Amino acid sequence: MLTYIARRILYSIPVLLLSSFLSFVFVSYTGNPVGNLRANPRISQHTLQLVMQHNHLDKPVPLRYLYWLQDVFRGRREVKEWVEER
Repeated sequence: MLTYIARRILYSIPVLLLSSFLSFVFVSYTGNPVGNLRANPRISQHTLQLVMQHNHLDKPVPLRYLYWLQDVFRGRREVKEWVEER
């Protein structure tokens, strides 16, 4: 019985990773995350570039997913605040 439970847990890890990756990809392609900042005329290009670099928005989506996973497991403050809001 214990091996059955361990096997089920081990099988669920790749399923969880794949489903979170697919969700991340679909959400990433739905809109422009810095669209509101670009619409604001008081935000400079330099500030916009800093925001994009800080949030890894200048990287490809698979690499951004890895950064996101790293932030989730390390407990990045912005991720914690977002989870607590929900």
